[in-house]
Amino acid sequence: MQLIGTVDRADEWVEEDGTRWVRVVDYKTGSKKLDLKEVYCGLDCQMLLYLFSLTRDKSGRFTGAEPAGVLYLLADPAPETTTRQNAAKSVEYKLDGLVRDEQKVFDAMDADETGRYLPFSFRNGAPSPYQKDKRADIAKAEPHRAASGRPGHPDGRAALRRADRRRAAGDGPQPLPVV
Repeated sequence: MQLIGTVDRADEWVEEDGTRWVRVVDYKTGSKKLDLKEVYCGLDCQMLLYLFSLTRDKSGRFTGAEPAGVLYLLADPAPETTTRQNAAKSVEYKLDGLVRDEQKVFDAMDADETGRYLPFSFRNGAPSPYQKDKRADIAKAEPHRAASGRPGHPDGRAALRRADRRRAAGDGPQPLPVV
């Protein structure tokens, strides 16, 4: 199967020891949340697929880089013309996503611990304990497939049953009507 997609933005950070890190940013004009329950069930995996594809593409720019995170950035649909200094003061862009749970990654993305560049805030110099779902070992967050080829739960069936129940209840993606 071949998947084709477009990444809005990919940022790379190279440590002094040569370790390369990459994060994927998707600009949104509406709200978008990364729901790990959906990812676990094999749904809403677009951003993580982008991230893992970039780091594993044998001929790509980010081949071999470590996955640092995926972010949804609420882009202003009607930006004002202003100076960079005023823009930095006045605009608070909303972020959501998942970042690798390593302090050096947090420091690279938001060295001053402002919470403006990460999908979580800081309390007493540490990431907020109330937003643990925004930090994970992304290397282990990759959706796995059972021998049956189904995403989610080790046997694949439980995740599909949950997804079917959500669809039947009106939650999640609905099938297109046949015309």
